[in-house]
Parts: sequence; structure tokens; C-alpha cells
Amino acid sequence: MSGHLAEKCYKLVGYPPGHKLYNKGKKPNIHTRQTNMIIAEDFPKHHVDKMDLISNQYQKILQLLHEKRNSTEIHSSMAPHSTVHMANSTSLPSMSSIATCLSTSAHKVFDITNVPWIIDTGATYHMICSTVFFTQITATVSYNVKLPNGQEISVTHIGTVKLSNLITLENVLCVPSFTFNLLSEPTLTKSICCCFIFLSNVCFLQDLMSWTTIGLGEMKNGLYQFQHIQVSPTALMCKLSKYFDTHHLHSACTTHTSPVFHLWHYRLGYISNSRL
Repeated sequence: MSGHLAEKCYKLVGYPPGHKLYNKGKKPNIHTRQTNMIIAEDFPKHHVDKMDLISNQYQKILQLLHEKRNSTEIHSSMAPHSTVHMANSTSLPSMSSIATCLSTSAHKVFDITNVPWIIDTGATYHMICSTVFFTQITATVSYNVKLPNGQEISVTHIGTVKLSNLITLENVLCVPSFTFNLLSEPTLTKSICCCFIFLSNVCFLQDLMSWTTIGLGEMKNGLYQFQHIQVSPTALMCKLSKYFDTHHLHSACTTHTSPVFHLWHYRLGYISNSRL
């Protein structure tokens, strides 16, 4: 209470004789009074005012952080493709509690269906622009890779991506500075038994064992982009059949019943038996 001193508080020092609560009140606590006096002596008034100022500043900082967080969440919900930048904690005062409150994590919000997968015949690794594409993160790393133009970019994670029901990518690098994904043609053809067949405006990913189509890419803005659609296993054959007029195609086949020795004798121009 304003103007209420500890030295005159009956609840602390006890009620005076003649007071109706004299016998029920607390006995004077010499230790408490001495402690209060010591605290009052050790902390002059200007020190106490300074502590109150720091406390008020701390409360204002927390209030600003709360308002900033709310505005950031509203902005992120209104603009899905916006980026929340990480606060630089090194420029903050050396106060552990405040630094902890101010620390934030940067993240991107992606619409996975709109991020293109570019088929690259020169890339040595599969690369993605966000960890949301991972089905499993196998390692958290911190190193740089060099681009063909000499620029170095940072890699944060390595993991597995399920591109489709038939295609799973291993050892995929996460490059947060990218705005697209790279599908490495050399890496994919080495990991699974397949090949790419490029036509003028479309490319087919063919399984070499069954010779069926397991993936499709379409030309967009001069680049082949992998399409996340259901592809018919005979898509390539149907496409090639349109390039030819079936009425003018001729084919022939031969059968033989002769022994292999005689067959090669005929094929090599009736070569002598000793040379054959």
C-alpha cells in the first residue's frame, strides 16, 4: 500500500499493547526488520528505480514480440509463398532470456503441386528446395555445393523422396535457396534399370526390363518437367505409332531349320569349313 512502511506494519512487527488484536498478532521479527533494513541500505532508491525500468523494458519487448508473432502468422496465412526471415540473434543484447524469446526459425510454405521437377541430364544429384518433399530425412548436414556458374549454395539435409509409386529417389539434397527441384537423369538411370527417351516436346522414362513407361516429362519453357500423373505402360508405343503411317510399313522375318554350322556357312559367303 502507498505510504505503508514495513517498520510500522502490525502484521510484521506485532500489534501494540491495548490493541484488540494484541495477543493474536505476530511477535516482532527482528530478523525480518534487519533484513529489510539491509536490503533498503544495499539498494538505494535510484538502483530500485533502474531495476523497475529494466523490468518495464522487458515487458514491452515481450509485448512487441507477441504482436510481431501475431502479425507474422496473419501475413503467412494470407500469402502462402512468403518467407519468414530468421532474426539475427548476434545483434541482440546479451540477455539469455530475451535472446531465447527473439530466436525464430526460418521456413518456407510451399504448394508441392506447383513446384516443378526439372529433368536435368547434367546434374550429379537430385535436389529439392524444401524438406516438405522428403518422405524420410537420413542426415542433417551443413556444407556447400558448387553450381555450373561457380556459385556455391548451402545444403541442409539429405533424404529420400518418393516421386511416384514406381520411382523412389535416394540421397536427395535439400537446397533451401532453390525455387524448383532437380531430377538428375544420370543418377536415376544408375539407381534403377531405366532410360530416358527424349522427343521434340515430351520425354518418356522407360523400364528396361519390361519396356514399359514408368514416367513422363513435358516440355515447358524450354525445359523438360516431370509430370505427376498416371502414365499408361504403353504410352511410348502409342506416341511412336503416330509418327508412322502403318499402311506403308513393311516387315519381314525368316526361320531356319538348318544346323548352326550350316547357317553361319551361308552367312559368311560359303566360307570353307576349316576357316569356319
